[in-house]
Amino acid sequence: MATTAFGEVLKFPCSVKFRFIGVNSGDLHDNVRAFFAEQMKLAPEIIPGNTSKSGKYLTLNVTVRVPDEDKMNAVYREGSKVPLVLHVL
Repeated sequence: MATTAFGEVLKFPCSVKFRFIGVNSGDLHDNVRAFFAEQMKLAPEIIPGNTSKSGKYLTLNVTVRVPDEDKMNAVYREGSKVPLVLHVL
């Protein structure tokens, strides 16, 4: 299975869209915003996305300008540790 480094297809710095899927709580949005501002030192644009049929889960569409591949990978790696976040895509 071949893998491609993001640096080979993206020219950094660039805007990247992430999808944060988590528990549908008012705190989810605040937790994701705080993660980007405090831990990643980035200014995100966060737009609520779809809610699951049961209403239990919510997707947040996050667009942020990342300076390099390491920072982008850190968002994927550390973003899943944010309280109420289940997955980062």
